[in-house]
Amino acid sequence: MKRIALVVSCGGIVFASCAGNGETSKPKANGTTTSPTSSVSENARITSKPEPNAPRSAGLPALYPVSNEALDNLRDSARGRDVPITIWYPDVKAGVSCPLVIVSHGAGGNRKGHVTVAEHLVAHGYVVAAPEHVGSNTKTALSAGSRKRNSEDGKVRDVIEEMVSDESERIARPKDVSFAIDAVFSWAGTAGKFKGVIDKDTVGVFGHSYGAYTSAAVSGARLKTMTELKDLSDKRVKAGIALSLQGPETGGVFSEESYKTLTIPFLIMTGTNDQTLHGQGLSWRKKPFELSPEGSKYLAVLENATHMDFSDSGRLGGEDARRKAAGHIVKTLALAFFDGHLRGDGNAVWRLSKDYAATLTSEPVPSIEWQTK
Repeated sequence: MKRIALVVSCGGIVFASCAGNGETSKPKANGTTTSPTSSVSENARITSKPEPNAPRSAGLPALYPVSNEALDNLRDSARGRDVPITIWYPDVKAGVSCPLVIVSHGAGGNRKGHVTVAEHLVAHGYVVAAPEHVGSNTKTALSAGSRKRNSEDGKVRDVIEEMVSDESERIARPKDVSFAIDAVFSWAGTAGKFKGVIDKDTVGVFGHSYGAYTSAAVSGARLKTMTELKDLSDKRVKAGIALSLQGPETGGVFSEESYKTLTIPFLIMTGTNDQTLHGQGLSWRKKPFELSPEGSKYLAVLENATHMDFSDSGRLGGEDARRKAAGHIVKTLALAFFDGHLRGDGNAVWRLSKDYAATLTSEPVPSIEWQTK
């Protein structure tokens, strides 16, 4: 089947393409089991399965078989909005507590945009859920694109720009995440195949591009509207990660004041070549870190990495070796960050350092600029 990539930068916001066959190991639908992608790159494997919340050294990860279940017919009746969700979960003993991470896709994307990160986290004892943002997903983008192509001045780029400029969608996305948290909590209480329990006090979020905005908004950054800085945060979220997060003013989602309320632990990742088509580059990408308050804030800048290197669908718009190198760094740092700030693993907090980040580099991504405050 022909895949169409939507890789667009609009108004200073860069958005992820749709995920076609981008994932390294695509899980089968409706709860079947796949081998965790993390097992390919790890140097060691523990044969017995420790509890997921037990501290682990970097060299001896605990790996669990990964399964997934698609909940395609979920609807938030209060908003009249469909929110289909895919849940990845580990094979753990009955009653074992697992943290929850919600993954938000970019504009024109879908639930499969970050399967590699999802499976890596789940293989280490997390439950990961990816809601589909129906107002800014692949289906909506392609449908609108078809209409645009039949007009005189229609461009796919215009479709994405209209999609992300819609204030109602900017508000809806963080609410999709809150709905997904509720839905997964309910699912965990009735799921027959998942034997563990979800720790409601250890919820994190992860997002790329428009999903990075979503992650930051849910974590406390205020959306800039025409009349106010709007609070869309969910207090259940205790830690967040944003890849290619938007800087202030340009593009309209944040002002310089927006990041002052981003008080929970937060990791921002970007690349030296993670630029928008309107010229915003690295200095703009760093602004959210610089403007956020001190306290468990991290910034990782990957040398050579482009915007699409941070997504599984990056192979549609980037060099494969560099994308794989960036993907390895992203999933490794994501695990260390969530282990440290959701599980309280002191060993993981140590790994959130310049020295450890340097061990993850390779020829395609030869260095990582690391800052913390």
